[in-house]
Parts: sequence; structure tokens; C-alpha cells
Amino acid sequence: YIQVVLAKELIGVEEKNLEAQRLQLNLVEDFYNAGKRPVTDLYQQNAEISRYEYQLLESKRDYQVGKLLLLQTLGLEPGTGYRVADLDIDTLLKEIKIPAQEAPGKLDLGKRPDLEAQHLLVKASEKEVKAAQSGYWPKLSFFINLGTNYSSLDEYANLTRQLFDYNLNTAVGLSLSIPIFDKGTTKNNVAAAKINVRNRQLELEKQQNQAVVEVRQAEEDCRTAAQQVAEAESQLTYAQAALESIEARYKVQAATMVELTQARAQYLQAAYDRVKSKYNLLIQAIATAFYRGDLEEVTTLVRSRS
Repeated sequence: YIQVVLAKELIGVEEKNLEAQRLQLNLVEDFYNAGKRPVTDLYQQNAEISRYEYQLLESKRDYQVGKLLLLQTLGLEPGTGYRVADLDIDTLLKEIKIPAQEAPGKLDLGKRPDLEAQHLLVKASEKEVKAAQSGYWPKLSFFINLGTNYSSLDEYANLTRQLFDYNLNTAVGLSLSIPIFDKGTTKNNVAAAKINVRNRQLELEKQQNQAVVEVRQAEEDCRTAAQQVAEAESQLTYAQAALESIEARYKVQAATMVELTQARAQYLQAAYDRVKSKYNLLIQAIATAFYRGDLEEVTTLVRSRS
């Protein structure tokens, strides 16, 4: 979904750039008609417009393909009609908590379902040890039997009398079993159960260490993504100022068409980087929440802003 929304926003960037390019074409045409600019400027500007129209078509194609992949992910038919809800990315990023640089220490990973499942496996294997140790203790069993004998050859008693009067038998008793020599079966079972406990404890420790690495890396990626957003904002501001300066110089014939084209390309790239950095920060925040086990909190926030 985030990739589709990003593709949709990039289309908006392309459309605004194409509109600016067409306005610039009008300016170049006026200068050419007035004899102030050579025809090469006019050709170059038309070529730039064609190039950005091509890029716009590519962006629209990426958007449509992304929508198809989203339908596939949701398990819906490719022809299903739907509208992609806009995402208030600026407001959302203000509400997302960027993890601070924490001192090394133990993380609270109690919400991760994989670690919870492994904890339960360890507890289950500890119960298996107790069950195996029960083989050392005597066993007292209580039993009761109720039965009857019926024969179709008995001509002097009907079915009811044979079952309840003549052939009914019962037995009630206690059975005591004292383990004296079991060829080491119980000892082997207990040892195997303890080994199983240790193996599961080692697996839990391995998963916990892996979880710590995943969380720390995700937090670092998230902090880096937040810094990249700030840098992209600054880059866009400076690129816009540079473009305005070059445009003003071009109007007074103090700058060339090449300089103007380069300045506009740098501005467009800065606009791309700004949009992509914001959605990258959102993805990194979701990844951090996933590795911490707090995914539901972030996804609820995303749904509330879409």
C-alpha cells in the first residue's frame, strides 16, 4: 500500500514539473520570436518536455502495476475496482516516534510473538522432565470392571436374564506398581527430557540475540531515515532557490539554456528525494515496530491517517 501511495505522489511531482516545463517553453518561444535566443534553445526545451512526458508515462505505469500487485497481495481479482486512499504523510511522520540513541542495555522484547512461543516451548519441555521423573515413583491405580457373558445356546434363559441375573460379573480393586528395575528406561527418559530443555533454552537465547540485532539495526535505520528527510528538505530548498536564480538570469540573457536545464533537473531530483525519504522513514518506522513487537500500534496510526 505504501509503495502504491508513493508511486501516486511521484506522479504528482512529475505533473507539476511538466507544467513548469511547458511554461518555460512559452518563455523560450517568446525569446526566440523576439530574436533574443537561438532556435537551439527552443529545440532543447521541446526535447526536455518530451523526455518528461515519457517519464510521466513510466510513473503512471508503475502506479498501475503497483495497484495490481496490491490486489494480488490482498488475494483479490485483478479486475477488482478500488481507490487508493491518500496518506497524510506529513502529519503521520510528526506523530511517529523516532527511536532515540539509547545506551547499550537489555531490550524489552516481551511482545514479540516468536519469543513468546519459544518461552512456551521451554516451559513445556520443563513439564516433560517432570513427567519423565514420575517413572521413579510407585504408581497406584484404581480399577473397576463390569462385564457379562451371553450365549445364544442357552435355551432356558432369555437375553435379559442372562445379562443381568446369571452371567453378570464385576471386579473392583487397586493395583500398586513399584519400579525396582526398568533397565534404565526412566533415567534415559529424564536425561533426554533435560537435553530437550537445554536445546530449547539455547534456541531461545539465539532468537533473543537475533532479535536484539534486528531491533538495534532497525532503530539505526529509522534514525538515519529521519536525518535523510531533513537533508532532503534542505536540498529541495536550495535547489528551488538555485532554479529561481537561474531562471531570473536566463530572462536577462545572463545564463544559458544548459544551465537552466541542469538547475531544473536538480530541482526535480530534490523533489523526488524529498518524497522518497518521507516514505522511507515511514517504512523504517514500521520495520522498527515490527521487530519490537509493536506493529499494531503503528498500523493503527497509519490507518487513522489514510
